Amino acid sequence: MPQRKPGLLSRRVAVTSITLASLATAASAQTANTTVSNVNALNLLSPFLSLNSTANGQATLTQSLNGTVAINNNAAGVPAIASTSVSDKSLFGGASTSITLPDGTTRAYGPAANLAGGLPSQAIQNGSTAGTVTPVQQYGGLGQLGTAFQTAVSPSTPAVPDVVRLLTDAYNATSSDLGVAKNYFANGTTNGTTVAVAPAGMTLPTAGGLPNMTNSVYDQAYGVTNTQANQNIYGDSRPVQVAPGRINGYDPNALTGLAANPSFPSGHATYAYTDAILTGMLVPQDYQAMLLRGSEYGNSRIALGVHYPLDIIASRSFVSSDLANMLNANPNYTSANVQSDFTAAKPALNTYLATQTGGCGGSLQACANSNPYNTYSLSTYGANTPTAGQTLTSNSQIYEARLTYGLPTLSAAAAPAEAAPAGGPDASILLATLYGGSTAAAKTIATTGGLYGKLATGTINQIIANTETTALAAFADTSLSYWSRLNLYDAAGYFGDVKGSLTLAAGDQVLTDTTIASGGALRAAGASVGTAAAPNNVTVQRGGLLSPGVVGETTGGTTTINGKLTEESGGTLQFRIAGTALAQYDHLSVNGLADLNGLLDFELDGFVLGYGLSTFDLIDFTTVTGDFTGLTFDNVACSAAGTDMWSCGNGVTIGEMFTANSLFLQVNNVPEPASLALLGTGAVCLVWRRRRSMATA
Repeated sequence: MPQRKPGLLSRRVAVTSITLASLATAASAQTANTTVSNVNALNLLSPFLSLNSTANGQATLTQSLNGTVAINNNAAGVPAIASTSVSDKSLFGGASTSITLPDGTTRAYGPAANLAGGLPSQAIQNGSTAGTVTPVQQYGGLGQLGTAFQTAVSPSTPAVPDVVRLLTDAYNATSSDLGVAKNYFANGTTNGTTVAVAPAGMTLPTAGGLPNMTNSVYDQAYGVTNTQANQNIYGDSRPVQVAPGRINGYDPNALTGLAANPSFPSGHATYAYTDAILTGMLVPQDYQAMLLRGSEYGNSRIALGVHYPLDIIASRSFVSSDLANMLNANPNYTSANVQSDFTAAKPALNTYLATQTGGCGGSLQACANSNPYNTYSLSTYGANTPTAGQTLTSNSQIYEARLTYGLPTLSAAAAPAEAAPAGGPDASILLATLYGGSTAAAKTIATTGGLYGKLATGTINQIIANTETTALAAFADTSLSYWSRLNLYDAAGYFGDVKGSLTLAAGDQVLTDTTIASGGALRAAGASVGTAAAPNNVTVQRGGLLSPGVVGETTGGTTTINGKLTEESGGTLQFRIAGTALAQYDHLSVNGLADLNGLLDFELDGFVLGYGLSTFDLIDFTTVTGDFTGLTFDNVACSAAGTDMWSCGNGVTIGEMFTANSLFLQVNNVPEPASLALLGTGAVCLVWRRRRSMATA
């Protein structure tokens, strides 16, 4: 049976007409009955209260209901989605939760069992009306390792009890915030009847007379009241309550137990994102698959017609913020012990799962590479997305579509990427087991760095900004905007498709193959990719740029690639020059093959080139193939003037000279109208020597 959400009353009570003013008066005479984390969640989600008072908010509410109807009606015709959504009514947030099998027997599972692993066919859920859909959930986010995870958290004898403690502690904390939020946004209470009172020094959000006990955001928007039959008795009725004629009841018991349970935010989605994010962090090889499964679980609630997209977005947002606070050991969140739980759970779970990988390649990474959940998700949901008529071709697109559900958004120009709100945590800690981080908390969570890199926290936050989705118009200029825009799925796979401009900090190590896509720019002064023991390759695609330096530098930068460098046609390698000394210009060290097929951009960074001949050692390599197809000098496109020779105008000619392991550029600046002295002729005698030794890993 589905687990009851904590903090919510299930009995029907008499609803009285109480104004906001009288709520405040009553609250002033009471002691605090909310925690700091409760109130932080309420204030984060406070833009919800203003939705009816703005054009963007009204459009968002309209589309949120219409989107629910579209997703629900579509799900009714796709057996895999319908059966999964019914199965997903079971919420495995505690140490033991049971499901009923077709033969009437029960089976108990531990926390996150249906997120990480699949579930067998279950008994058709019959209530007052017989259903027809058999609940079944074929795959979990850990794919082939899902069954092993279920053993790890088994209620009887868990193989890894540390994971049980982590997930139950974290969910108890986020569900506390969820329970207060549901009732507060419905009628200003903590449990449906008791007026919410903030701790000393904190305030509860209000807007336009809300919250109060006679009206609520959804009820006002959709024209119902909490005193009407079949509506939520506290307020914020659910889609199937406000528009029953538009919702397909393929599960006639979808609303069972929810009559006194307000819609906003979603309790099931709170569970899903709490446990999916943490399990993904525990097993970073499957981080993206776990996030995808969490988003699918939230989507199931919309498919059943019991939640709006706004409910799912809200839960994902405040859970992400809560977990960031817990993992950073914020004193107001430490009662959950999540940081210490995590440090014990991760090595224990990885050690155990590593012994269970024989059937999928012998390692956690090999199992992740062949995870069947990824194929299942795309084949099931790619043509059944939140936007009608849209077919998506990747799980990245599916996850991104679930971030906004087609609700009104602002353009990137109107709402550029944003940083975390001042005074709060950022989301970088949620990527610590992938990329490390330089804060004390990140080093506690990921003591030796992440699976894909050892990066500074500032670098990780650039990745977060570069992958943010478009801003929901109704949340613009609020703290909620940042947390709702997070695209942790794309952030986790960032180096497979570098977009935007990313500047690595000196000392950063990228430990995964890196592809710089069109429009992407990777600047990596003092940073490296791969190691001698575990090389990684770098590919610069058409329209992408790789530079060892940064704009405005006064000293040169060096990027080390331990692996193969492939510069595709139309890709660019950029070198910035602040002087002729070795330490004043950029250098690229490739401990492997350098395959050069694109453009070379040679920029004077505030440096005035003197007359005569200057030599620059730009690239060292083990071997080299190909050659540049174009050269730009100080923003001027040069023209070919012979083999490895370029004429750049204003008396400047540039010659490429390849030795066995290096590429040098000779720049000859001759004042006009003097004759141009071409490099490589007998008129100029050059003595070549290695200007740099090969960088070591």
